[in-house]
Amino acid sequence: MADKNILHMVTPLKHMSPFDVNMAIDAGYDAVFPYTDVKLEEIRQAIAELPERQRAAVIMHKYEELEYTQIAGALGCSPQTVKSLLFRAYTALRVRLAHLA
Repeated sequence: MADKNILHMVTPLKHMSPFDVNMAIDAGYDAVFPYTDVKLEEIRQAIAELPERQRAAVIMHKYEELEYTQIAGALGCSPQTVKSLLFRAYTALRVRLAHLA
């Protein structure tokens, strides 16, 4: 099983608007990650390749530290849908980034 700690390679980004999730993509995540070189690029790429709603949920959950209900409001869905989106996104990221752990 892939190491769950790989997702701790990301840190919150408090100044980012939860409604402008594409800002992180446009900024290249440089301000978000404390890592450089190949690992950083792989993490960026893995997050960028998530389906749009999964990517948005991850950015709001990990970087903004928003609650499920807040993310649901921003995405226009239920908190249960947010949980499902995050589960699928984190599972995909763990598998994709397992070799970095």
